[in-house]
Amino acid sequence: MPLDEVCRLYFIKNRHIGSKTRRASKENVYQVFRNFRRCMDIITAVSFHPGHSYEALLMHADIQQLLCFVVCTCTGADRTQLFCDMYPDNAYKDHCSKICTAYSDIIHGQKGGYPGCNVPFWIEDKLANHPLGQEVMRSFEAPSSQTVRVNTLISSVERVMKEMERCGVVAKPSHEVATAIHVVRGNFTQSPGYLRGHFEVQDLSSQILCALINPTPDDYGLDFCAGAGGKTLALGALQKNKGKIVASDIDRKRLMRGRQRAQRAGAKNIYFADQHELSSNTTFTNFDWVLVDAPCSGSGTWHRNPDMRWFITVEDLQKYQICQREVLAAGASRVRRGGLLVYATCSLFEAENTQNVEWFLDTHPEFRCVDVRLRHLLPGPWQTYSDRYLRLLPLQQGRDGFFASVMRRI
Repeated sequence: MPLDEVCRLYFIKNRHIGSKTRRASKENVYQVFRNFRRCMDIITAVSFHPGHSYEALLMHADIQQLLCFVVCTCTGADRTQLFCDMYPDNAYKDHCSKICTAYSDIIHGQKGGYPGCNVPFWIEDKLANHPLGQEVMRSFEAPSSQTVRVNTLISSVERVMKEMERCGVVAKPSHEVATAIHVVRGNFTQSPGYLRGHFEVQDLSSQILCALINPTPDDYGLDFCAGAGGKTLALGALQKNKGKIVASDIDRKRLMRGRQRAQRAGAKNIYFADQHELSSNTTFTNFDWVLVDAPCSGSGTWHRNPDMRWFITVEDLQKYQICQREVLAAGASRVRRGGLLVYATCSLFEAENTQNVEWFLDTHPEFRCVDVRLRHLLPGPWQTYSDRYLRLLPLQQGRDGFFASVMRRI
């Protein structure tokens, strides 16, 4: 179960917890997962340090105190203050101060110049040769920010910016995508514009992917792994509510949410079809473009989902690759001659990205790569391995790691 869902269910069962404490508690839990390997290294250092055993620490501090101690060590928060806030009894003040003093020499190096990366060892090995791999792995430790996409069918960037200002939300327009706004601070989920579909939460990299496809108003397109329809809605707006886009997914519940979002957004050029309908309806073929945003490890989103990196295995990665090749081949069969096939993942692993594209081109000679530098993107700090691939790294707040390749059927 995803970490955000665990937190949501916990707070439903404990409604007496105030909103301020909820936010602080949730952030502490996320910080543990963001810094999990560092936490374990600190505890190990405490355990093997002469005269300071892990057991001795546990004798004087319960598990909650220990976690807070480690979290504060990793994040630089005031340890003594946090302990005293949790345990107002004055007896804890001296005790907490002694703990922090006793182990400060052990954790001194850990806090400032931590030598490791907060990912499992096998993932560190996988990303070691990745361009800017160390920077990418360190980006997983930073809290994520939110980006929204303005629904240009019924609103504009200027109107949404003014509404956010009225609601006390601090935001700024993106310089990379014309419809993107970065939310710096504040809660917009109850604002009238959000509830009416004037804007949607959507990561900047997802918006860049839609700009990469660059559909024309009369296009007949297919979002093959549409999920709840976030990218479908963005593409529908780029087509100015004209042409037709078919959104398909194996998960009917997610498609249902997509229908609801489309209705709220005023999108009238989108048709939602599950995989059975897509297979049985003979008109669902010869598309101008097909987007295959394949199921993947989600490693490009680990700054937003810090728990995911600790549960994925090498075997999972192999299974993802098999699935990705199947859906890529299936999506390709529906592209018309001269049409585009766009393969994308929110993954940083070569096994899910370039290796799949190379396999596909070897086994489907009727497709050729399109130079992604000619896809009419706004100027921005794009990271590309070559003209074949677009790779976006999660080094800036508000942007997931993403990979994309555009191929044309000849």
